Amino acid sequence: MILGYLGLGAFVGLLSHLVLQERGIKMIPSIGVAMVGALAGGLISTVLNLIGSGFYALISSFIILFTFNVFRTENETVFESE
Repeated sequence: MILGYLGLGAFVGLLSHLVLQERGIKMIPSIGVAMVGALAGGLISTVLNLIGSGFYALISSFIILFTFNVFRTENETVFESE
């Protein structure tokens, strides 16, 4: 279950990097942020006993990545490696 959330987050992070390219954060931080978001959403939905925890993991990873990419200015780096 946890590996599924992490895999889903990694896929969303990679997809986000491919779509946004230079406008978004770099690939490794993008994958990491999406994995954390998917893990958080999936575990919260499991704890609350909601049906479709994978869907909630997907939505939460999108929300976290959206937040990182929108509130970042052009010259501001989110992580040291950027």
